[in-house]
Amino acid sequence: MAEVVVIGAGLSGTLMAYELLPQLRKDDRVSVISQGAVYHFVPSNPFYERFLLDKLNINKIKEIRTGT
Repeated sequence: MAEVVVIGAGLSGTLMAYELLPQLRKDDRVSVISQGAVYHFVPSNPFYERFLLDKLNINKIKEIRTGT
């Protein structure tokens, strides 16, 4: 079992964590370290936000944001 720690939960840190997930084994773990106890990810680029929603397959958020 490996534990990968990503320091920084901004755009780069969040992307790194999601990019690592498919490469990890079943028992491996990823932790993302943020400045605070609660983290709200707000993409600054609407095209990139759409890319993330598609990549992560977050259908519920996609329905709310796009009305589809």
